[in-house]
Amino acid sequence: MEAIAGLGLDLRAGVHVGEVSRMGSHDLSGLAVHFAQRLCARAEAGQVLVSDAVRAVCGQSDIRFEERGKARFKGIPGEWEVFEARL
Repeated sequence: MEAIAGLGLDLRAGVHVGEVSRMGSHDLSGLAVHFAQRLCARAEAGQVLVSDAVRAVCGQSDIRFEERGKARFKGIPGEWEVFEARL
């Protein structure tokens, strides 16, 4: 995010892992895509929110994961743990 600091842009991201389906040459679809979109919509400027699945696959890395509570997402059953990823 530091690389774009001088551009005046506020970026946010949502990351999840899972199966996706290719729709044409440039689009993806599937539950994992929708989950990531819901995380992104919940993120504030400068945040990268991730699912517990992402935290699990990162294992031992330099990324820190700070708990951001549990959330329910439209169209996705259940309650999900949300984490903020930080370097």
